[in-house]
Amino acid sequence: MIVFENDGLIAVNKPPGIGFHVDEQGNAGILQYIRSLQAEERFDYRGSLHPVHRIDKVTSGCLLFAKTRGAASELMTKFRERNVDKYYVAVSAGKPSKKQGTVKGDMARTRRSAWKLLRTQDNPAVTSFIQTAFELTDPPSEDGKPPMLRLFLLKPSTGKTHQIRVAMKCLSSPILGDAIYAGNAAKGVDVRLQRRKSKSYLCCRGRISIPTPQG
Repeated sequence: MIVFENDGLIAVNKPPGIGFHVDEQGNAGILQYIRSLQAEERFDYRGSLHPVHRIDKVTSGCLLFAKTRGAASELMTKFRERNVDKYYVAVSAGKPSKKQGTVKGDMARTRRSAWKLLRTQDNPAVTSFIQTAFELTDPPSEDGKPPMLRLFLLKPSTGKTHQIRVAMKCLSSPILGDAIYAGNAAKGVDVRLQRRKSKSYLCCRGRISIPTPQG
């Protein structure tokens, strides 16, 4: 689970389905989950951990924890000042209008805990992207043709709630398996594939780059 460690921080590979906080059903948040692993001696680092940022419950990928309060303060400042490079990988069945570019606009909450992108840019969410197409041969489509999917590399310059997921929807390429923003739309992808992936969104934080804390 630990993918990087130094004197000030550790980076863990968070699985999909684990939130930041304890959820309404009483399922452990990521920090509680790690502490349970520490108690069972199934986590290599035994010391205290301080969260400095978060990613969506349904998203997998790199999550940083500071080892000291000083390091946590320094890391949170770097996130707040946007001195952090973050990259995400996502899969979609929708074809965007262009192969690469930037999605930019203010975000507002809508119904059912969803968000939408606005035309205004007072405090915009900014997401750059590039994508490529590939064919999926397993499982095959019912018509015998391999489903065509799109692999996206996304770099958010801001850190808004659901930013990546909203940006993908605005590109007409909602993340495959995203129940909030994709619904049942598969656009040519076999229904069996959707059912197989329905428990986790095909989105992960592939890379994060941040200056090492001194605290």
